[in-house]
Amino acid sequence: MNYVFLGGGTGSSVVLKGLHSVCDENDTITAVLTTADDGGSSGIIREELKTPAFGDIRHALESLITDNLWHDIIAHRFKEKEPSPIKKEIVGHVVGNFIITALQIEYKERFIEKLLEFQRKIGTDKRFKVLPVTERIVDLKAVYANGAEQKGESLIGSPNTKDHPLPIKGLFIDPDNARIDHYSTRAIEKADFIIIGPGSTYTSILAVLMVKGVKECLQSSRAKKIIISNIMTQPGETSGIGLDGTQVVFTASQIIKVIESFAGIKADFIICNTQKPNEKPLKKYTDVGQHFIENDLGGGALDQKVFFGQLVSENEEHIRHDHTSLGWIIKEIVEKNKSKR
Repeated sequence: MNYVFLGGGTGSSVVLKGLHSVCDENDTITAVLTTADDGGSSGIIREELKTPAFGDIRHALESLITDNLWHDIIAHRFKEKEPSPIKKEIVGHVVGNFIITALQIEYKERFIEKLLEFQRKIGTDKRFKVLPVTERIVDLKAVYANGAEQKGESLIGSPNTKDHPLPIKGLFIDPDNARIDHYSTRAIEKADFIIIGPGSTYTSILAVLMVKGVKECLQSSRAKKIIISNIMTQPGETSGIGLDGTQVVFTASQIIKVIESFAGIKADFIICNTQKPNEKPLKKYTDVGQHFIENDLGGGALDQKVFFGQLVSENEEHIRHDHTSLGWIIKEIVEKNKSKR
């Protein structure tokens, strides 16, 4: 089986680790990730060196590296005392972001070829490939319910104000002629299953889908499409202040509808969490405007399109999908689809 994941952020590492635990030896898994990040370490490097932002690619690779030495190098984030004090310009930067950026600068048109070679050298599973959706520097621009506009991934994916009321009714890529990379195109064309999400709906998932050529690849692909709903909302995207000043909190069906609408497809399968997180981490999230996403997709007993599960990872600090549980649900979908062929 050939799998393709579309998205970015923590959702990519969760799905990739889930597939790692359930996929067969001859399966291939390709992650096609956003490069629209303009915040944090990768955003600063992008601004200074005029390269795409590779933070999402680095983050995904961290979850796949089997060599402990390389993992520690790629994931190392410089702290204020390292062990002696360092310049503030270095604090917060991640080594892996510099390495991938250096590959892009050194090899230019051969960047993807060398990125894949690098992935093998650092000990990633040979079944996996991690690719940028485009090699162009791109920005996101959102249009809100009142027509106001906001440019920049980091500003869109943060708590909104009454001047930028939800829902976001339009999302655009700048420049609008930034095209999907041909390696990513080929991966989608060969895919048997395309997995979209989880991840920040607008700034991770749609940031990939809006790149020129992605929709066309999805619409012409014969692969089965799986959309994974998020567990928590993202402030400024799927929760916040509405046009009438009241609170907006998206449900599972609303998130699925947004993704399907922007992608121009209908999901063959939907995966939805039904487990409410523990109170301690839940309060931590709700205090900053993130809310539990309610399941309004029905009971699921008679609907073979929707797969439900208790998918929350038991973690006091972060609310994430449990990658093992998610992996087995994906495997269940694949096996059921095989039986219908």
